[in-house]
Amino acid sequence: MARDRRTLWFGGAGVLVAGVVALQLSQRPSHPLGPASSMRQGAAPATNRALTVRRPSDQPMQRAIVVAPQQREADIWFGKGTAALSAGRTDEAIAAFQKATRLEPDWARAHHNLGFAYDKAGRDEEAAGSYRLAILLDPSEPETHNNLGGVYVKLDRYEDAVKEFQQAIALKREHAEAHLNLGIAYLLLGDADRAQDTAAKLARLNRAMAEELERLIRQAEAR
Repeated sequence: MARDRRTLWFGGAGVLVAGVVALQLSQRPSHPLGPASSMRQGAAPATNRALTVRRPSDQPMQRAIVVAPQQREADIWFGKGTAALSAGRTDEAIAAFQKATRLEPDWARAHHNLGFAYDKAGRDEEAAGSYRLAILLDPSEPETHNNLGGVYVKLDRYEDAVKEFQQAIALKREHAEAHLNLGIAYLLLGDADRAQDTAAKLARLNRAMAEELERLIRQAEAR
C-alpha cells in the first residue's frame, strides 16, 4: 500500500471483450454476442445464448513514475510482464508478475496484472484470487472490481459478480462497461427489472451500450 503513495499510475484505453458466459434465453436458436468459450448447461433443453462481459481496457495497468530506487528489481519484472502480455505471451507474463509480487507482496497493481494474465489464460480461480488480493491492498481501483466481476460471471457466481460491478460503479459513476456488465449479471440472475433500471442509467453514459443491453432484455422477455 505504501508503494501506491509513492507512485503515479495510469491505465490503458479501449474496451476488452474479456470473457464469455452463456445464458439460456429460449428454445429457439440465437446468435452469440461473442465467440463462446464454454456453455453453461441448464435443466431445460434450451439453446444457449452467449453474453459477453466487457472490460474497460485491453491493456494491463502501467507504472508511469517510479520514485524509490530500491524497487527496481520488481519494476523490471513488472515491465517484462507487461511486454509479454502485449506480445500475447501469457505464460511468460504470469511468471514475470509472479516474480514482481514475490519481491513486493504489497504492490496492488502487480497483483492486478497477475490476475489479468491469469484471466487471459483462462485460469479463472487464480485470476479471482489475484484480483481479490489486489482489492485487499487497494480497494479504491474500479477496474479491479470490474475485472473480478467478469471472472465471477465466468465462474457462474452471478451474485458475487453483481456486488463487484456495483462497487466499480460506486467508485466510478461514469463507468459504462461496469453498468453494462451489471445489467448482464442481472439477466443471468433472471432479474429483467433490475437489468432495465441499469439500462436506463447506462443510457446517460453510453447510448450504444444501453441499446445493446436493452436488446438483450427484450430478447429475454420475448421468450
